[in-house]
Amino acid sequence: MSTELANKIDRNNVRHMMVLSCAPLLAGLKIASLFVTRAINYEEVLSVLKGTEVEILILSSNNGMLTLLLYNREELSKYLSRNMNASFLRKLDYKSCDVDVVLSEFSNRYSLYLEGRMDFPHEMGIILGYPLEDVNGFMCNQGKNYLLSGYWKVYYRPANARRIFKEYDEATERMIKELVG
Repeated sequence: MSTELANKIDRNNVRHMMVLSCAPLLAGLKIASLFVTRAINYEEVLSVLKGTEVEILILSSNNGMLTLLLYNREELSKYLSRNMNASFLRKLDYKSCDVDVVLSEFSNRYSLYLEGRMDFPHEMGIILGYPLEDVNGFMCNQGKNYLLSGYWKVYYRPANARRIFKEYDEATERMIKELVG
């Protein structure tokens, strides 16, 4: 993104920040994204997403800030149901790969993590749509020894990840341009 375009982004504008954080999701290229915002902005977030296929799960609320999981239910359901992803979730003691069951359990685990009562729930990578091989690579390498870092840390197939990162970047730039002119 050009410096000129980046300078037009209003960091206090919820719409600008949603596009900056979630453009690949909003453009239909990604199944889920995290978005952190002030709690007082929640109604505006709902307004921005009204009429879209994007749903919201509040993962945490601390000191007036919200961590939100924005996701496309249908696409997330398909992704979680893939054999390898479902097997991965079962190994982590998820009883089902049903979206509601997974998100409920993940939300609970994320809360326990924030309270310091559980290790980081690495299944977040699957929920965000990252390739399973990279989620496993991250876990095995403790976040080190990656081949490429961008929207996630890549351990396998960096050429494929570069292509996806480029698509995400192009979607972000296109949406920012539409938003700020």
